Amino acid sequence: MRWRQRASARIGSTKTMHPGKRDNRPGLDACLKALRESDTLVIWKLDRLGRDLRHLVNTVHDLTKRGVGLKV
Repeated sequence: MRWRQRASARIGSTKTMHPGKRDNRPGLDACLKALRESDTLVIWKLDRLGRDLRHLVNTVHDLTKRGVGLKV
């Protein structure tokens, strides 16, 4: 498998006034936007990808529809 780097971002690394609420995640948005069909997104924990279970499921569904792989 050939690995290519599309985007590099530290997702969820900024401190906020409301640590449990991360509605604005520009690093994650940029990373997801840069992914193309046949790319694989590698994350070390599922909670880095979704704010809550619903957001996680929707994000994984969107990646699947776009033909992007996910490796945890």
